[in-house]
Amino acid sequence: MRMMRVCLLLGALSMTTFGCGDDGGSGGAPGTTSSTSGVTTSASTTTPASTTTTASTSSSASSSTGGGLDCDPGVGTLEPIRLVPFVTGLDQPIAFIPHPTDPDRHFVASRTGVIRVVDGGVVLPQPFLDLSAQVSCCDEDRGFLGLAFAPDYDVSGLFYVHYTELGSPFDSTTVLAEHRRDPIDPDVASPTPIREIMRLDQNDVWHYGGAIGFGPDGMLYYPRGDGGGEGDPEDDAQAPGSRLGKILRIDPATFPAPPAGNMPGADPFVWSIGLRNPWRWSFDRCTGDLFLGDVGQNSYEEVSVAFAGEAHLDFGWRMFEGRSCFAPPCDETGIRMPVVELDHTDGYCAIIGGFVYRGGLLPGYRGRYFFGDICSRRISSLELDAMGAVASRIDHSTDLDSQSVLGDYTFASFGQDLAGEIYVVDLGGTIFRVEPD
Repeated sequence: MRMMRVCLLLGALSMTTFGCGDDGGSGGAPGTTSSTSGVTTSASTTTPASTTTTASTSSSASSSTGGGLDCDPGVGTLEPIRLVPFVTGLDQPIAFIPHPTDPDRHFVASRTGVIRVVDGGVVLPQPFLDLSAQVSCCDEDRGFLGLAFAPDYDVSGLFYVHYTELGSPFDSTTVLAEHRRDPIDPDVASPTPIREIMRLDQNDVWHYGGAIGFGPDGMLYYPRGDGGGEGDPEDDAQAPGSRLGKILRIDPATFPAPPAGNMPGADPFVWSIGLRNPWRWSFDRCTGDLFLGDVGQNSYEEVSVAFAGEAHLDFGWRMFEGRSCFAPPCDETGIRMPVVELDHTDGYCAIIGGFVYRGGLLPGYRGRYFFGDICSRRISSLELDAMGAVASRIDHSTDLDSQSVLGDYTFASFGQDLAGEIYVVDLGGTIFRVEPD
């Protein structure tokens, strides 16, 4: 995937969460306690023919950067770790997002569409934003999906929300909208959007994607699911003119004009193609690498990586599920294969992408990417070598006791604060921080 590492759902507590398994709701097998079987990691990688280099920027990976991050390599052994409650008593939390500049301030979004401020570890009683009257929640994949703050949020007060709209066809139209913080009171925002950025209709109740976020280039990235239907029957993920099953890339400053550098010959907002349901994803804030957790169909979950400077990738769906042929003919030419696939026969059913650890509490883990799975309630981490292949993968479930601490089918998301620490979001009402034991 690169020559050297250079200094880049939801069924309400059900098996259909995150569009896992087939669209008839069979889902994956119940969780098990095995720590290694059913996991395949890449031994080597190559750069696909479709990869191009763009003007995307990348942070230095040689030393600590701003925002409290530590971009130095991990040091020492991997410390024992545990899940420590950070905030409790929440109503269906789905996303935990830090304030862009204030390390003591965070935002928690619920599936119902209510966003609350967490100030100094205390949840403020007044909602920051209440979109519950607009959000279709909470059957199948539907609900509030993602929240992102503009890089200049301190000045502009702008932020972005992603949700399924109540009253739309099948209650399944996704809305990406821009809102603004109140100019006087930073604890509230107007429920009336400044503008609607994008509206995507679909003919099923599955696979909306989820998280949204800004990349190192200042663009808003919007990975979108294939729109549902078992096996992507309309092949939207591979259709360049469709916005479904894609990574979309938007410049809010110039919208509705698309930014330069998106995929040639495709819809003007398409950046990369070939995704099924990228529920959670993130940029490594030190290298700029993009890590995607894409929920599989009936057999495999996958973690894929787009390295800094790469663009216009094809992640393979629906030709491939994981590394296996799904819809022949299956030609691997130009396909970005996952670095990890998780086999459903080992209890996995819906991957939850996380973050690369860049904090200070766990110096041995710096540079390791954390991810999980809703059915098995496992939490693992991986480290990539200089060629972009998996050098090591470790299951931390026993150490974290995640299969006991997290509820059945309530493991929803990861979060990361300004200092690079990792959090785990449980729909049952608790946000945990990963800390040394």
